[in-house]
Amino acid sequence: MNDELNAGRDLVRRGRFQEAEQLLEGLVANGTDELAALQELVKVAREQKDYSLMLERLKRILRLDPEFLEARVLEKQILAMTGAVAELQEELGTFLAIAEKGPMTAIAAGQLMGAIQYCCSGSVRILHLQNLQRLVKRAIEQDSVHQSLFRVLDAEILFALGDYEEFSGVVKNLSKLNPLTKKIRSLTRITELCNAPGFPDFSARKIFGIGLSRTATSSLNNALNLLGFHSIHWMNPYSRTLISQDDFCLFDAFTDIPVSFQFEVLYHTFPNAQFIYTTRSIASWERSVALHYKNSRGIQCISELKAPIATQRFNFAAGPIENNLYGRFESWTDAFRNYEQRVHSVFRNASAGKFLELNICDGEGWATLCEFLGRPVPPVPFPNKNQSPAR
Repeated sequence: MNDELNAGRDLVRRGRFQEAEQLLEGLVANGTDELAALQELVKVAREQKDYSLMLERLKRILRLDPEFLEARVLEKQILAMTGAVAELQEELGTFLAIAEKGPMTAIAAGQLMGAIQYCCSGSVRILHLQNLQRLVKRAIEQDSVHQSLFRVLDAEILFALGDYEEFSGVVKNLSKLNPLTKKIRSLTRITELCNAPGFPDFSARKIFGIGLSRTATSSLNNALNLLGFHSIHWMNPYSRTLISQDDFCLFDAFTDIPVSFQFEVLYHTFPNAQFIYTTRSIASWERSVALHYKNSRGIQCISELKAPIATQRFNFAAGPIENNLYGRFESWTDAFRNYEQRVHSVFRNASAGKFLELNICDGEGWATLCEFLGRPVPPVPFPNKNQSPAR
């Protein structure tokens, strides 16, 4: 393999994106490892959350190889973020037909699973997942090099289908083969809960991060994981859909708006839960959240979140959440103030250790969080993810 391509990949991994782009674009111009270099350039654009640039680079890949499955699925997923959900759903049959011809990479299979969960519901979703599982099982038999990756995908599809019994069996075998992999350890923790006496246990300790978008919810999620909690953010990374009612009994901690919009229900459902309200100054929040929705979804003003084209993601689950928190208000400021009032009205008289208001954006971190959770401060910097507004 080209030494320059390896150097470019190393620069991407280290976050030195400007240097990586220069080196990789040079390889493309010279026709050296052109397809692989473009794939790395897509990763750079993804890290920078520049979706327009991602689309441009994906189109360059598809001009070289029109049936490059990873690029085709990713292109349609990005377009679906701005409303073209039906188009993604229509293409799924074509994507599965390309995978049928094989060979299918584990990355492509994972992207296909995510696409199915993003745009399908009901029997259509189940049928597509079952077809994908058949292709994954075929890959397990044929691809000895990446067999463990496909076995993990097999487990994840079973999890998404709700077949917890077979899921537990697959994960048990995986843990024997490679127990040190982070994802396998995580899946093993889920199976242990599934099979524990008294499951589901609503009296178990739970941590709910109930901040709005762009209030350092990702940073809180990373911090909770560093403190030893099994925490997920925005979506279940194994079923590849939004955090749901089922997930609340399968993990320890949860952050982002699929949690925030229903915190009152969670307050009464889990008596031993703790709630962390991440917040920031209203002016900086409004700038950040408006830019986030503009760049990631093409949403120019808050009222557009009510449009039918904006409500279809994740089996129409995301739309009600965003409308509850944002779309029904005249402005982002009104949405922020209404939610803040909701939180304070519920937790005004909360007992000690039940509720924490945390301003990570203003510098609060380990000391405040660890005191609240009763955990020692870890010997690492507090994770600060997505510090600046989306590009």
